[in-house]
Amino acid sequence: MIKSWLKKYKLLLIIVLIPYLILITTLSFPLKNYSVTLPGGIHKIDKGIEIDNTTSHNDFYSVYVISYDKPTLFQLWLSSLTNKSTISKNSYTFNLQEAYRMGLIDEELSYQYGIIYSYLEASKINSNISINYRLKGYIIETTLAGNGKLGDIIIKFDGSLISDMSPSEVNAYFTSHEVIELTVLRNNKEVSYQINKTDEAKFMMTVMPFYEIHDTTPGYQSTYQDDFIVGPSGGLLQALNIYSSLLNIDYNGLIISGTGTIDIDGNVGKIGGIKEKIYSVNGKVDVFFCPEDNYSDALEAYYTLKSPSFELVKVGHINEAIEYLS
Repeated sequence: MIKSWLKKYKLLLIIVLIPYLILITTLSFPLKNYSVTLPGGIHKIDKGIEIDNTTSHNDFYSVYVISYDKPTLFQLWLSSLTNKSTISKNSYTFNLQEAYRMGLIDEELSYQYGIIYSYLEASKINSNISINYRLKGYIIETTLAGNGKLGDIIIKFDGSLISDMSPSEVNAYFTSHEVIELTVLRNNKEVSYQINKTDEAKFMMTVMPFYEIHDTTPGYQSTYQDDFIVGPSGGLLQALNIYSSLLNIDYNGLIISGTGTIDIDGNVGKIGGIKEKIYSVNGKVDVFFCPEDNYSDALEAYYTLKSPSFELVKVGHINEAIEYLS
């Protein structure tokens, strides 16, 4: 009976099902050049660095967002229904593994810079605090066009050591040369290879100073490698936590959050997803530190909150955050 019914209405079924299948396929097809960013949550950071013989009295929280690439058309449509999400078109060509690796590198650099700056700044107040470190080289943070390998630490340009070169001198060397022989550390072994400028007259890579910390007083243990949170945007809060722990500062139960990269001089840098981070912290924190370069976008999102639970504070340098909390 079913077979005869199918035979009788075969044409009708085809007419009905084809548009339906086309619709389902279209809605579930991933859009390769798009990404969606949504509000996430907060994460306590007191376990990233554990400093010997100190106790963290404070509630410092980094903030994270939810981001995914290649959304389907249906997911893209759902995301467009709320002003708390951001839809962006990607111009990069990194795969998921490369993106995660870059995030790990950025996290490592973030902690390096935060530790060095915090120890140096705290030593001005307590002479028993000290740190001994040196520039090891310049790590390849991103790379395209087959030039270099992510995570390689460049120690020589054309056979000459670069451990005494400033970032501006390194950039000038890249600018003034068409071909460079790099000597790098890869898995603690020296490897040499040649890189060439592309047709766009660029080496298509970014490098960042990479430091080696020999010893500190007090000592510390790193535990941030054990989590699944990567990237540089927690730098400011990580440095604030280290600084306050070193000097045994108590902010009396204030729940503190924020975002922003940190460099070895204490400058706070711009990050992505600021709108979503504002929505992520509302109702959870008392203070939110925002990079100066993100402040206008953060303020726009802040004004859409019906009853903000926190004060939005603009900072261009970590000392501005320290002074605010004093």
